[in-house]
Formats: sequence, structure tokens, C-alpha cells
Amino acid sequence: MLVEDALGRTIRADDPILSSEQERIDLAASVVGDVVLMLGTLLDEEFDHDIPNATLAAVGSTASDDVEFFTAVVASADDRIASNEIPDWLRKAADDVSGRQRLRDRFVGRTYARAHGAIESDGEQDQSPDSVFDEAQFHRSDPTTRLYRAGLQGVVDYEASVAGALFHGVWAQHETVSDPICQRALAAGVGYAAHLELSGASATEEQDEILNTVEQHRDDLSEPSEALLNVLIEDDPDIENVAAGIDTEADEHDLSELEALAYRQFISDITNPPGPSGYYSTAS
Repeated sequence: MLVEDALGRTIRADDPILSSEQERIDLAASVVGDVVLMLGTLLDEEFDHDIPNATLAAVGSTASDDVEFFTAVVASADDRIASNEIPDWLRKAADDVSGRQRLRDRFVGRTYARAHGAIESDGEQDQSPDSVFDEAQFHRSDPTTRLYRAGLQGVVDYEASVAGALFHGVWAQHETVSDPICQRALAAGVGYAAHLELSGASATEEQDEILNTVEQHRDDLSEPSEALLNVLIEDDPDIENVAAGIDTEADEHDLSELEALAYRQFISDITNPPGPSGYYSTAS
């Protein structure tokens, strides 16, 4: 309760005590570091156990979907406790924060897209795409699935450059991974082809090659990705039931639900092109 109260007060923009965002970040990070170090010492717990998870969950519960604030707190807290030799606990804990799947997807997606040069760097240390891919190996899912999910979130969030970079990266794995992960890579290929279509690029050899390859593995596609494929190749698509029955306002969506929502968005943009304020029309 004390942790949640302290973090909540630091995050509110109209906080009468702390006038700048950086001050709120510093205090929140300090609270996280203090709690983890103090309780971890007193209870002699491992740092990949419940204490850091619960503490970071408190950050997530107050930070809502403000991914920039959340990641700034995580980075500052990591610096705060780095001298105490607690390796990687924040990354591990972040994967366990309940109710924050979208936040994690956005963080992974933006980091990967930045490494690929798809979006501008914010001054952080540059990372290679391979290193970011390796860092996506959370203990609950493989990196290919993690990056695919982040790409889908990019579509839902209208972040075209992020989605495009992720789909391209995941598609590149389709010849090196086995089922069921290969199915994710094939579906990402469909997503990347849709990205090229909506980005205003003329028909390219790359796009044709992707669609030809995916068509040969049609039986391995999910219903949403097959529906999107049919739209792209103009093969009498059945799109009426894509994402039917999914609560778009739900706090969390599993992978299949997120895929359906993202590819329904693609289908909508392709079959009913958006205006000047639409998804891809203003995206780089």
C-alpha cells in the first residue's frame, strides 16, 4: 500500500510537490530500488522472485499505458540498484506484471524499431537488431512470438513504422524456425505485405515473393492471416467474421485475439482506404 501510494503521487501530472516529470521518475525509481533492496535483504529472497515482481507491478498499476514514463522508471531503478549486483531482475519482473501486456509490447516494439532505424533514436545507447531480438527472449515466450505480438500491437496502436519493422524482422525468420513458431513468421509475412501495400509502395518483387511463399503454406495460417492474404491477392476474401465477438475495449488480449484485431484493421484500411488522417497515409 505504501509503495502504491508513493508511486501514485509521483505519476500524477498535477502533483503539487514535484514540478517536473524527471523528478517524478527519480522518486518512483528510488522507491522501487529502496523497497527491493530493503525487503530482499530482510527476507533473504532471490531477486527474480515475488518482491521485484510485486514492486514493478505497483509501478505498472499507477503508470497506466504511459510507456515512456514506465520505461524511464525502470531504467532509473536499474541504475539505482546496479551496484548491488541484481542482474536482469527488472527485465524478468516486467514479464510478470499483470495487466500490462500492451505496455510490454509497446516497449519491445519501439526498442526493436529503433534498432532497425525505423523510428528516430531518443538518445539512448544504440543497439543492434540482433541484440534486441536476443533481449526479447522472455521466459514465457520465444523471441519470434514476442516480436510478432509487438508488431500486432503496433498495428492496433497505429504505429506503422514500428509494425513494419517488426513484421519484416519476424518474417526474416521463416526459414530458420520450426513449427509452431514458423506459423508466426508466415503470418508476419502477410502482415509485412499488407504494410507495404498500405505504405503506398508500388508492387514490389519483395511483396510478390512474400505472398507466393505464404500461399504455399496456406494450411499453416490462422483465420485472420488467411483472410488478410485473400484480400491482398484478391481471392474472394471471407472477412465478415474476422475478430467477431472480441471485446476491443478489454484491458488484455491473447495472441489470437490481438492478431484478429490487427488484421481486421489491415483489411479495413485496404478495402476502405482511410483519409488523410488514416493509419498509413501519414506514417513514414
